[in-house]
Amino acid sequence: MMKKPALTALTMVIAVGWIALLIVVFVVVAGVDLLQQGLYDTEYSETFLGADACSEKALSNLNTNHSYAGELALIIGDISCDIVVVVVDSDTRTIQVTATQGLVYVSRLEISVSNLNSPPITVTNWEEVSSF
Repeated sequence: MMKKPALTALTMVIAVGWIALLIVVFVVVAGVDLLQQGLYDTEYSETFLGADACSEKALSNLNTNHSYAGELALIIGDISCDIVVVVVDSDTRTIQVTATQGLVYVSRLEISVSNLNSPPITVTNWEEVSSF
């Protein structure tokens, strides 16, 4: 029986080529997934920071005008905020901020404020919530 070194070499080159191709495909797919996750994290962070900025504006408005009731569609950059001020009692308010970026990214903050009638006002709670 004759040995065929060329055929053996060709078979090895093809096998190594397929393995290399599979590795490249895996790396590309993993890289795309990491890029998508990074984009999500960035967009979500921007939305959260927008909600935070809208909350600060609401606190400032409430500090100067105790009857401030909030506002719809406050725009900060690419972020749209809806602010609702809920009257708990004469001295206490709850500020609900919903910030939206595009159709996907939403951040909601709820801030409890007291001592409206005896400044300085006091923030008693500031937290991100999933719904109001």
